[in-house]
Amino acid sequence: METAAAPIRILTGTVIGGRFRIESLLGREGGTVIYRAADTESGAPWTVRIVPLSIVVGGADRLLADVKKTQALRHKNLVDVEAVGCEGDFLFVTTEFVDGQTLREFIDGKRAEGRGVSLKGATNLVAHVANALDYAKRMSVHGALTPAIIWVNRTGRVKVSALGLAAGVPSLARHGAPPGAADTVYVAPEVLAGGAPTTLSDVYSLGAILYELLTGHPPGSTLTPASAVGAEVPGAVDAVIERALSRDPDARWPSGTALKDALQAAAGTTGGDPGRSTDATTGRPASPSAPGMTAPLAATSLVASIEPARPAPREAFAPRPGPTKASTHAPGSPNNPILIPVGGADDNVERWLVHKDGLDFGPFSMTQLRVQIERGEVLGEHILMDNESGARCQVKEYSGLGDLAKRAHRHLEQARRAQAEQRSAKSEKKKSFATTLIVGLVLLTVLGGVAFYVISRRDSTGGRLASREEEAEIESFLKGVKISGLKASVRRGGHRSAGSPSGGSAEDFNNDANFGDASKGFTEGDQTLDDDQIQNTMMANYRKLIPCIVHGGVNEIAMEFVVRGNGKVSAVKVNGQRAGALPACLLGRMQSFNFPKFNGSKTIASWSMSMGR
Repeated sequence: METAAAPIRILTGTVIGGRFRIESLLGREGGTVIYRAADTESGAPWTVRIVPLSIVVGGADRLLADVKKTQALRHKNLVDVEAVGCEGDFLFVTTEFVDGQTLREFIDGKRAEGRGVSLKGATNLVAHVANALDYAKRMSVHGALTPAIIWVNRTGRVKVSALGLAAGVPSLARHGAPPGAADTVYVAPEVLAGGAPTTLSDVYSLGAILYELLTGHPPGSTLTPASAVGAEVPGAVDAVIERALSRDPDARWPSGTALKDALQAAAGTTGGDPGRSTDATTGRPASPSAPGMTAPLAATSLVASIEPARPAPREAFAPRPGPTKASTHAPGSPNNPILIPVGGADDNVERWLVHKDGLDFGPFSMTQLRVQIERGEVLGEHILMDNESGARCQVKEYSGLGDLAKRAHRHLEQARRAQAEQRSAKSEKKKSFATTLIVGLVLLTVLGGVAFYVISRRDSTGGRLASREEEAEIESFLKGVKISGLKASVRRGGHRSAGSPSGGSAEDFNNDANFGDASKGFTEGDQTLDDDQIQNTMMANYRKLIPCIVHGGVNEIAMEFVVRGNGKVSAVKVNGQRAGALPACLLGRMQSFNFPKFNGSKTIASWSMSMGR
């Protein structure tokens, strides 16, 4: 039975951690609440888990430390942790948003369709989860492994979430069982007895999940062999599951990888390599007496194992959390055995790391490595490492890759030379064109200068005449005209205006979210002009607006306008309207007004004026 969530409700629109805006509720897990959120900086989606302090065991500081350790882990089968913190009476953990479904939903969906998960699909899924657990154990064991916290995204990628939470939120391990099953079905006996989660308890949980995948239901008090339920399940798989579910932790498989290897061998998905054997005690690949080791079959995507195959995506290089120094052991030395080539199905095993530029990249499958070599991203001088055995050598020393690296290098060199020749030819053409262009520009400049001199003198004379004529026209109009109501003010609040853009953008008049420039600190970037500054500038320039008012046929105007930080007017609204000739005319005139510059986004001001005789 799922633990009831504490009464903590986060409202839509609430910003968590100063960055993550809550958008919608996704679900509840073991007393925690899961929301979808948007990054206020980039708009990217995230998942935010709210953990009430009331359900935390061992203290909030310990839980925060446990989860923070997992932030350094980056693996294709782990849900990345972005941020963790404490606010009020809850903790929050922000992780990558996985577009897909949980394994619980996946299994239930298959059951509703009258279908189950194939042996190959179950084997591949267990391999993915085992890879994630063994990678993560350098920082943390999981301790709350259930189908509800394992995700399958839309491309078939399997991802494990909730890492680092089990010790502080033990109720998570009791979440995710199907209806009618005990909520402790995935919890190892020693953890139920009060012990701390370990790698061996994770093996138990993974064994229970494997059993449910193959049979359609989790294991009960009496374990019916999976081969008796699933027609395609061989008897050898029963022994693998029985050992994983042993009540004695020391009798289980020692790691997720050991369980994965044994399952693949029992399911017949290792390719039947005669050079490979499995130690009956540890479940690990037996140490070869002579070079001849091979890797287990890689776990392909879960979707690919149960649906028509699709081309696998090419994965880009992703640096591991930190750089490591390349080994100084010579290839073939006792501390650095020679890497033996693998082939066939093992080409898809993501077991190879590439050391270059002081960092390790990968893991990659041999197929992915070949693609990287062909693109010139992996060179013959780079170090190739077997992620399982630790063996390493230069890429060019690995059988089958040396020739490929040489061919790729020659091909890339040829391509670079061809591109260099093309650039050289283009450069020559550009030089010739530039010479012709420069000569032409010189002639045009001379002719243009002469024309500009003549025209500017004529325009200058005309402009001065026009200005004097307009000033005389204004003086004549103002004789006998009484002007009143010359008053300016600055709007502090804001509202959104509608209309056409004749007098500027409607968004210019929206002042609701004008919080200034956060990059300039708390006291900078949010200044506005004051009433006196607006009034002084308008009184010095208002006569320039008279022609617009006369031609507009109005006697009174009430304007709103926007002054930007550079002192220029960007939008005008007159008598409630921004559309039409009058607002456009006023905007054009006011753009020549020089308001004081200020350290802010904008000032929204108003100005009124009446004329009568």
